[in-house]
Amino acid sequence: MVYAYRYGRISKDEIKAVGNEDIEVAINRSIANQDEDTKKYCEKNGIEPRDFFFDKNISGSTTNRKSIIHLKELANLEQGKFVIVVTRGDRFGRGRALLDLIDYFDIQFNIRIISIANDIKDEIQREMTAFTSGFLIVLGRYNNQQLRERKQELGLPYFHPPFGYKYNLKK
Repeated sequence: MVYAYRYGRISKDEIKAVGNEDIEVAINRSIANQDEDTKKYCEKNGIEPRDFFFDKNISGSTTNRKSIIHLKELANLEQGKFVIVVTRGDRFGRGRALLDLIDYFDIQFNIRIISIANDIKDEIQREMTAFTSGFLIVLGRYNNQQLRERKQELGLPYFHPPFGYKYNLKK
């Protein structure tokens, strides 16, 4: 039977959003909900739930988290023998950290990461789309600046004249 280590995290931003509610109560409730949700998922899908690890008040953009380090140690000992179940992919990591953790667990140790709320591949796709979009925006701005500079060097106007008008290039 396949078994799972389960992971949960509550971030600094979520703690700030609590507002008037007792912070410690909110943290404990969020962690307890993640624990319960991952356990139910495992039981429903024939996976033996093992320990639940969690980090609190730490960003998902870093891989240097106590529980993640512990899961890495388990991966070294029990290569490919378990899966990691999380409620959402962003609980496991954000941005580059998520990609690094998937690379570490899935590719190096053949340990699958299961996200209950959505497929982990969707999370990766979303991160890559955001990266690609940002890159294309920067590239477009750079290209626009280069075009503007070339036209200025040649003494050409940067913009196109309205329909029906022509430039008077004679000065």
